[in-house]
Amino acid sequence: MSLDALVMRCWFFCWGMVALVLARKSLVPARIIGVDCAYLCGGNPSLVHVRWIYSEGLRPRSVIVDLVYPGDRVSATVGYGICAAVLPVATPLEGTCEVSLSATYRSVGPAYTLITRVSMI
Repeated sequence: MSLDALVMRCWFFCWGMVALVLARKSLVPARIIGVDCAYLCGGNPSLVHVRWIYSEGLRPRSVIVDLVYPGDRVSATVGYGICAAVLPVATPLEGTCEVSLSATYRSVGPAYTLITRVSMI
């Protein structure tokens, strides 16, 4: 094997690895790995600020944020790339509440949804 062939194989290997990394970031969905809520009371209506973070990968096209608590439920939809939502609540939060994030992805083929549920006290 000549030196030129060895150099060519090294280049193909390096560019192949770069292509695999880029394909993984563009085809594998970014999972929601952390959720944080802050309750802002005192106004009319009171507000719940929900933030989340993603792992590496393809961001969802939209995220539906559902907040279920004793006495009521509220929902908001945010678009691509947004990592926060503000939800107005009519009654004060008491006890446990559940935050459900439904992320809709579409990379190749039909759209699909991944749901993340978090209970907060």
